Amino acid sequence: MVKPELKIAILVMSMTRRAGGLFYSVRYLAESLERLFVSLRVLSGCEHEYHSDVDKWKLAHEPECVYKFKPYSFGYMPRYSRKLKEMKPTLIHLHGIWSYHAWAALRYKKRFPDVKLVISPRGMLDEWSLENSKFKKMIARFLYVETLVECADGFHALCQREKQSILAIRANANILLSSNGVDASQYSVSSCEVNGLFKLLFLGRIHPKKGVDKILRALSLLPHEMRVKIKFTIAGWGDKSYEDSLQRLVEKLFLSDVVEFVGAAYDDEKTSLLQSSNAFILPSLSEGLPMAVLEAWASGLPTLLTSQCGFTEEMNSRFVVRIQHSPESIAEGLVKLMIKSQDELYSISKEARQHAERSYSWDYLGMEMLDFYKSL
Repeated sequence: MVKPELKIAILVMSMTRRAGGLFYSVRYLAESLERLFVSLRVLSGCEHEYHSDVDKWKLAHEPECVYKFKPYSFGYMPRYSRKLKEMKPTLIHLHGIWSYHAWAALRYKKRFPDVKLVISPRGMLDEWSLENSKFKKMIARFLYVETLVECADGFHALCQREKQSILAIRANANILLSSNGVDASQYSVSSCEVNGLFKLLFLGRIHPKKGVDKILRALSLLPHEMRVKIKFTIAGWGDKSYEDSLQRLVEKLFLSDVVEFVGAAYDDEKTSLLQSSNAFILPSLSEGLPMAVLEAWASGLPTLLTSQCGFTEEMNSRFVVRIQHSPESIAEGLVKLMIKSQDELYSISKEARQHAERSYSWDYLGMEMLDFYKSL
């Protein structure tokens, strides 16, 4: 019996910057698979204000982009199912589960059960995620998510914690444990020189789970002589009402001279921010495996991270300061980092960069994924 040609459909909710880290992680994984001569197509919704982002996908076939209706958190796309049918895939790789594209994937799998279905939850099955907007997700689980999980032929977990989250929902799940990656050659290494100001960076989606408010409160706990030596840059996007609440908190805590909001940063602007910083911080309550952390390591930055960020091995390394999701713990972590000598910061920076180069190659991760596809 001749095996069918491996034709992959990669399904994402958004192929634009609105997708956050998935805009990079899914795109780079797709590009690495194509370098391995994999036939693939990408199907996504698209917001008109970000339509130029489609050009960032360097693939043989231009991604199929269908109009998405608000609210973008679910994103009804009436043409999505028809486009998927036209692709005639032998394998579907679904990234994310709480939106319309996941429901379309389930419909296709039920209609064509021989087509293999791989799900990358991308942190969306973690305990925090299940509890957030709990009532809406209870409805989604009843309507399609439980069936979707049961129908899947394989799962992709970014870290050990995500693997356990999947097993908690489906005990017999076939799971590939494979991280996100980073192309370190795209990033210049920070000098890590502290010239009067210790420059701390948050980069990513501005959301309550990320703990930006906890960072602000931590800064207010620092001794005055240390607080005036910090410049904290917040680069990201999010719900305007939440961003406004953070702005008010900055004023309430008298941090206007310490904190700077610069909005979303991409491409050269993002690289410049990483290169000019002394440290990166992410006190998150829930992550898959955040791309921003990998980019920080590629830029040679020491990082302050919670265990919920998805990293295990690195939490005991010199370039990671382990923190909790509380102002007191964050303040303690900042002090630990700020009292290090310049020579020690140089050494830590070198270790971070080498680790990103050695452990997170996209070509290696693409090969892992292709082997998993073939096993199905």
